[in-house]
Amino acid sequence: MRLAVCDDERSFIDEFSSIMEQLKLKLNDIYDIDYFTEASELISELKNGEKYDLICLDICMPDYTGLEIGKFIRDILKDDVCQLVFISSETQYALELFKLRPMDFIIKPITKEKLSSVIEIAERLINNNHRIFEYSFNSMNFKIALSSIMYFSSEARKIVIHTKDENYEFYDNLKRIENELDKYNFFRIHQSFIVNAVYISRVKSNEIILLNNEVLPVSRSRKDEVKKLCFMNYL
Repeated sequence: MRLAVCDDERSFIDEFSSIMEQLKLKLNDIYDIDYFTEASELISELKNGEKYDLICLDICMPDYTGLEIGKFIRDILKDDVCQLVFISSETQYALELFKLRPMDFIIKPITKEKLSSVIEIAERLINNNHRIFEYSFNSMNFKIALSSIMYFSSEARKIVIHTKDENYEFYDNLKRIENELDKYNFFRIHQSFIVNAVYISRVKSNEIILLNNEVLPVSRSRKDEVKKLCFMNYL
């Protein structure tokens, strides 16, 4: 896994590095980590084409804020795959952060338990990018990457897979699909819709707005659950 950590406090960088060295032994995995104490250095690397699976960003930095870097990654680089984790000693940023679709929010001081949880969630989400959804239609079998699916819709037994480029139809039960995908960051928001959380841009009282500005309804019975699932990592 490729990680970048950007924080202007050297003490935080040192603590993060120390904990990661311990976690490497526990998780038995390979991590390639770049540390930055100046946000401009990270931005320069990203402009030069450097790719990271996970970027941890301090919100308050003197040259660029973590929010500005997050907007650069999402809006300028058009990178919706990289997992973002924001770092702060304060908690009032939740609504601003939600627009940037972060994976998590770390409150300083960092702990081994919290960082371990962040890494494990990131690994699961990154692995999900390589998972395949299989379905059948007209006696033919098809495969599609989970990461390309924005949402499923249903009308009776007809299921439609919605991606950025095309839609695909087949016959199945939405409940069965929900059970299959609930551990892969897909949320049931309505009796007729299952949404990939990666593509959620905003949540309103009775609807969600996707990254392509498509609007989907949220049923009254699922409204609180959807908000909780979307905000639980960093409220």
